[in-house]
Amino acid sequence: MMIGRLMEGFAVGVLFPTYQSVILQVTPLEERGTTMGTVGLVMGSALAVGPILSGVILQIFNWQSIFIFFNILLILVALLASRTIVNPIITKKSSLDVTSVIFSMGIIGLLYFINEIAKQGFTNFLIIVLLVSIIMLGLFIRRQFKLSEPLLHLEIMKTINFDLGVALTALSYMSLITVTIVMPLYFQQILNLSPFWSGLALVPAAALLSWLNRRSGRLADRIGFKPVVLIGILIFIVGWSLMILNVMVQNLLLAILATMVVEAGNAFVMMPATTLAANSLPDPLIPHGSSIIATIRQVLGSTAVVIATVILGKNNFIGVFIFFLLLELLALVFAFKIKEHHPSNR
Repeated sequence: MMIGRLMEGFAVGVLFPTYQSVILQVTPLEERGTTMGTVGLVMGSALAVGPILSGVILQIFNWQSIFIFFNILLILVALLASRTIVNPIITKKSSLDVTSVIFSMGIIGLLYFINEIAKQGFTNFLIIVLLVSIIMLGLFIRRQFKLSEPLLHLEIMKTINFDLGVALTALSYMSLITVTIVMPLYFQQILNLSPFWSGLALVPAAALLSWLNRRSGRLADRIGFKPVVLIGILIFIVGWSLMILNVMVQNLLLAILATMVVEAGNAFVMMPATTLAANSLPDPLIPHGSSIIATIRQVLGSTAVVIATVILGKNNFIGVFIFFLLLELLALVFAFKIKEHHPSNR
């Protein structure tokens, strides 16, 4: 099981930054919002629909059937990709700094620490893992600034709009992951729904997320990314506030509505913020930016799950919702710091 999870993580780590880099580089600047909205439609829908499918499958079959189902899908996608995908970008030879690769493994240790801390607490072993991981990542960062051809161009972190875009898309991703994990538990433990019906209760939110993603991207191309992101964060704040209210009234329809509002906020923040970050970089550095975005998003996504798990350990759903409401207030501060010209003036 552990080996399978490692292989899955490796595959996701390769695919996420790769597809985003390719799509961003082949799309004109003025159309990137719409295009990335389509990407967000697919990716966000997959993340939102996953628990729904899992709930339906578990209601009918055993838990091993989940792996069989997704293996069949992956085989079909691989066969289709082998016949349709071409390389649209000119490639060139580049050197691979093995030392940087070794130091970058510190991120694996960091993720392991984040995922295990909720289960084991601050054990001596986990503290050692954390310290070694921090040292390795520190050496990795130091080495990147010394190499003429670094594995990862970290100087792009000096670009303010890139940093803000990364922070906002990561915070949005934290909310998305938390909703897909926490709300099925809320439906089952508080509202006493079966896994099947708790999965179906997420369908309206998943559908709304899919419907809004492309529209938010098109709107960003028209009026700019800053106002779109601000709209999304305000929607987020309303959504988490409704969830806090629903803990008190425990109404199924209000819970579904609150989930829909949070996912609507996600549609206006995650991909527009990703595109904002990419647009602040020259095209040759977009692959490096995509890698940084994917890494930080994954680390903070894992952190969100751990935080939610720790709070839920005390059966405290309202604590989870309050925590993420506070995160959205922080995101609001970040959004106001975005420096952007209207698309027509680019």
